[in-house]
Parts: sequence; structure tokens; C-alpha cells
Amino acid sequence: MVRVLSVAVFVPFFKLRTYPLKVQDRVIRLEERLRLQALAPAAWHAQIYRLTEDQLIGLRFAADDEVVELAKQALEATSAASRSRNASGTGAPITGGFEA
Repeated sequence: MVRVLSVAVFVPFFKLRTYPLKVQDRVIRLEERLRLQALAPAAWHAQIYRLTEDQLIGLRFAADDEVVELAKQALEATSAASRSRNASGTGAPITGGFEA
């Protein structure tokens, strides 16, 4: 009975703590996409949605004069990693012969 009660208390508390973090991440992604749309050339806007959540959160602290270039570098790194996985045929990144 005590275990059931402790689980019944823990689960809602855990959800209560994680919900604001998810909302905060969504707001950060939206803010960064809007900032990039305002600062990047119009031809580049379609590429903004290829940035991952971690990349967008990382760009949050970049200055306005460098954020577009950093986003471009992040997209190039993502594209290179994607090409590596596709070339190997396994879906795993190529390690260059080194074991991780």
C-alpha cells in the first residue's frame, strides 16, 4: 500500500516538474527560429527548420551578428553527419576506423 501511494505521489510530481521545461524548450526554439528569420537572407529561411532542438538552444547565446554564420555551420555539420550515415549503409556514423 505504501509503495502504491509513493508512486501515486511521485508520478504527478515528476510530470509537474518536467512540463515547464518542455514549454521552455518550445519557447526557445520559437524565439530562435524567429530571430533567424529576421536576420538571415530570405532564400535561407527554408533551412532554418532543419536545425535540431539542441542546435537552436545552443544558438540562443550567440550574438545577432554571428548567429546566422553559426547556424550555417551547424547545418553543414548536420548534413555531413547525415551523409556519413547514409554512405555507411548502417545508419551509424562512420568512425574512421577508431572504436568508440
